Formats: sequence, structure tokens, C-alpha cells
Amino acid sequence: MAWKDLSELAPQLTQGEINFEKKKRLVGLILGPLGFAVCWFLTPLPHVTPLGMRSLAIFCWAVIWWITEAVPIPVTSLLLLPLIAVCGLFPYEKALGYWGHWTNLFLFGAFLIGLFGTRPNVARLLALAARAATSEGGPPPEVAQEIPKVQARLKVLARTALALIVVAVLAMATARYW
Repeated sequence: MAWKDLSELAPQLTQGEINFEKKKRLVGLILGPLGFAVCWFLTPLPHVTPLGMRSLAIFCWAVIWWITEAVPIPVTSLLLLPLIAVCGLFPYEKALGYWGHWTNLFLFGAFLIGLFGTRPNVARLLALAARAATSEGGPPPEVAQEIPKVQARLKVLARTALALIVVAVLAMATARYW
């Protein structure tokens, strides 16, 4: 299930469930950093180095926020990523370098194209923008008749582009093993 804001969940939930969600998210928002601090200042467990305890602190924060859905899961990942460098687990270049690799950025862009391309009004907005850019004072009737066809083609193009990008990245990643 994808993370949803309370305003999106409200029509499906009773007032008691909404109150529970609010409390759960607030408690998670507080317990995450608190769990981090407890693990950070706790004496190291047997056979665990201080570096391992710092890793456990970051892990506790992330898990608490993921379980309670205090913030969206992708936001949790992005907020906690700098902690790897701040806590001294890796140098900044190494910790943040993995996320800045071209493959990750390429896939992120491909998924964004696919996400926006499959939204119901994006194709319509692109078609209207193209129409506005090519005509003054409104489109002629023959152009207005073509807008639904353009919308359908843009949706197919977005899905096809996303599939091709994912297959190309997977092929490039596995090509060295063939």
C-alpha cells in the first residue's frame, strides 16, 4: 500500500480511525529520533563495535518511521541517507556517491516519466500545450478533433519509453556478465 496523506484517507475511514492514524504518525515522528538517540548513547552490545551501534541507531530511526508511516517511506530514505555520513559510517563521497550513480538517476528519471505519463490529465495538458503553442486564438476544429488521438498516443509513448528504459538499464547492468 502506498503512503497516503490523511486527507486522502479521510473519506474511507471513521473518525476513530483518523484519530488513531494521527496519533500513530505523531508518536512515530517522536519515537524515531528518540530510538536513534537511545541506540547512539547505549553502551555497545557484546561483540558490537561503536560503529555498529551507530548503524543500529540509524536502522531504529528508519524502521520506526517506516512502521508508523510518520513520513512517506521514500522521504524517510532520503532524510536518513545523510545520517550515514554524519554518523561516520562512510565518508560523504562514498555514502552519497551510491545515490548519485548514473544508473540510479537514470532509473529515477525513467520512473518519473512513466509516473507522469500515466496520470490521466498529463497527456491532455501536453496536448493542450502543443495546441496553444502552435495556434493563436484557439485551435481550428480539425485540430480540436485530433486532441484525443494525441492524448492516447502520448500515453502509449510514455509506457513504452518507460519499459524500454528499464530494459536498457537492466541489459547494460548485466551485459558484463555475459
